[in-house]
Amino acid sequence: MDGFIDISLNALASAMFVAMAVSAMFVMLVRTWDLAGKLFGRRSPFSGHILYEAGHPLRIGLTQLNASCSTGLAALVFFLLAFVAALLLRRDGWMDFAHRWLQILFCLLLASALAYFVYRLATLARLRRRLVFARDAHIAVGHGLQRTLGDANRIFHHVSGGSLARESIDHVVVGPSGVYAIQVVVRRPGRGESDEPGVTIQGNELHFGKSDETVSIAGLSARRKLLSRDLSRIAEQPLRIRSVIALPGWQIREQNSDSHLLVNENLLAMIRGWSDPQEYLMNDQVAAISKFLAERCTNLRP
Repeated sequence: MDGFIDISLNALASAMFVAMAVSAMFVMLVRTWDLAGKLFGRRSPFSGHILYEAGHPLRIGLTQLNASCSTGLAALVFFLLAFVAALLLRRDGWMDFAHRWLQILFCLLLASALAYFVYRLATLARLRRRLVFARDAHIAVGHGLQRTLGDANRIFHHVSGGSLARESIDHVVVGPSGVYAIQVVVRRPGRGESDEPGVTIQGNELHFGKSDETVSIAGLSARRKLLSRDLSRIAEQPLRIRSVIALPGWQIREQNSDSHLLVNENLLAMIRGWSDPQEYLMNDQVAAISKFLAERCTNLRP
C-alpha cells in the first residue's frame, strides 16, 4: 500500500528523531538568547530610582514561568510540525543504522519523554494559576494600603528583613502614627471555607476555619524584630513595629491576639485605629526612616 497509513517502523522512528532534534535545537536557541541577554544586557540607567512594587517576587516568578511555558508550548508545536513533515517526506534512512529492537526502544523512549513533557506543561499551568492568585492578592493589599493610608504615610513593598537576606516583609507603612509591617498570607479558600468561622491566631500559628492546616508566623516575628533594630538606630529611640497579617479572601470575625492585627483586603483601614501616642514619630524621623527603607527596597535589577 502506498498511503500514509502504511508507515514502517523505520519511518516512524526517523520522524520522531527529526522532530526531537528540531525541538531541541529550538530550545537551545531560546536558552542561548536568554543567556546572552543576561550576560551582555545593559543595566537600566533608572534602576537606582525604581522601587519594588507590591508582589514583586511573584511578578518576576510569573514572568519567568510564562516564558518557560511559552518556550515549552512552542517546542511542542515544532515537534509536531517536524514529525508530520518528516512522515510526509518519508525520509526513512535516518534510523537505518539501528536494529529493529533499537528502533522500538527509541520510539518508546521518545514517546515517554513527550508524555512527561506534556505532564510538565500541565503542572506549570496549575502552578501559574496559583501564582496569578497570589500575585493578585499581594497587589490588592498593596493598592488597598495606598488608597487607605497613602495620604499621610509612606508605603514600601518587599522590604528586606535585615540580615535575613532571602526573607522580606511584604509591605511596610511609615507615618506619624508609627511603623507597621504587613505580611500577606495567601491561601485560596476552599469551597465553603470563606463562610466558616474565619482565621484565628493560636501561638505562632494561623488557623483557617475548621481546617487542620496551619501557617507559622514565627518567621514574620523574626524579620520584624530585625527591622525594628535597624529602624530604632535610624530614629535614635526604641521603635516598635506593629505586626499586621493580611489574609485576602478570608473573613476576619475576631481579633484574638495583642501582637498581631488580622485584616483582609477590605479591612485595611483598621490599621489607622491601631496606634499608641507613645509610638508617634516626628517628621524628621519619618523622613529618615523613609530614606533608609527606600534604599533597602530599591529595584537594582537590569
